[in-house]
Amino acid sequence: MDNRCLTIKVPGKLMIAGEYAVLEPGYPAVVIAVNRYITIRINHSKKNILSFATSESSEVSWIIDENNRVAGLEGEDYAFIREAIETSYEFLKEKGLSMLPFEIHIRSELMDQVTGKKYGLGSSAAIVVGVIRSILLLHNQDIQKEPLQLFKLACLAHLKSQGNGSGADIAACVFGGWLLYSRYDVAWLTRQLNQKAYSRQEEGILKLITMPWPSLRIERILPPSNVRLFIGWTKYSAQTAPMIERIEIFQKQEPIRYGEFLARSKNAVNDFIRSCKLKDGAGILHSIHENRKALQYLSDMTKVPVETKEMKTLCDIADWYGRGKSSGAGGGDCGIAFLLGEDKLDTLKYEWEQAGIMPLHLLVAESLDEWYNDKN
Repeated sequence: MDNRCLTIKVPGKLMIAGEYAVLEPGYPAVVIAVNRYITIRINHSKKNILSFATSESSEVSWIIDENNRVAGLEGEDYAFIREAIETSYEFLKEKGLSMLPFEIHIRSELMDQVTGKKYGLGSSAAIVVGVIRSILLLHNQDIQKEPLQLFKLACLAHLKSQGNGSGADIAACVFGGWLLYSRYDVAWLTRQLNQKAYSRQEEGILKLITMPWPSLRIERILPPSNVRLFIGWTKYSAQTAPMIERIEIFQKQEPIRYGEFLARSKNAVNDFIRSCKLKDGAGILHSIHENRKALQYLSDMTKVPVETKEMKTLCDIADWYGRGKSSGAGGGDCGIAFLLGEDKLDTLKYEWEQAGIMPLHLLVAESLDEWYNDKN
């Protein structure tokens, strides 16, 4: 056993356009990586230990049991980490490698350091990506050289632990920058997982992450240089899963109205992409406003509070100087403003602060930070 201690940083994410619609295969969304990070430190140890920088609880130890499952990390709080470890274990096993005991320490910048409330920057996705990548790195498997495979491994772990989610946040954590994203066919992937479970294939996960996933689309994009993105936080955290569940019920009960939302969202995102290609800043602002109206339509139909009172204030103020909308599932968390040029940024920031909105000085993270050795 060597004494390496590896540290990696994984960026958070922010949804720009296409929320909710992106849950449907083939419907586009725009997502970015932001320069707030999950930092993971990992080293070989005599036993498996997990700890968090902000947790008041003591270290937690765990084992891989005879069923190749993690024992000792029970409960919802550990669900994503548990699946990330088990996915890593399966990958290494199919590679003919044994998972050696390790100590892993996780620190997050994706929450308010005073209140502990999450900003809505995709902490679960960043943790899953970071845990898988750090474990594989420790076992000399630098999967970041194959980012699409890292993305797929993280999607598998995330899907098993949560059961829903688009994967857009995972794409941002893995690839960084500005991305056009369309979800893979989750029904197809679920069938593949079931077939693997029943057939007990020896190379199930390796085969799955190297084959094409239907409908999956990940492309880099770049907005015009005169467009400025500014981010505000409502100071309220949102629970995404219950909101998604209510949307799914509406989808089944009102397919025609849901289809209208999907069409409006797709048109807005396609206009955003077209404006990027044409370097049309005014077109970007128009598409953001159209996407906001599509989300308001969905909210009116489902009674899901995409725009809380605070979020509406954030967006309305942004509309005085450019265009604003909620980000992600809504119901709290962050909102975004797009402006042409920088001359109105200070005024927007002041107006937000006066309204109780906290400006977050976030930048786009272009790629995953390099991992490094603390010691050799």
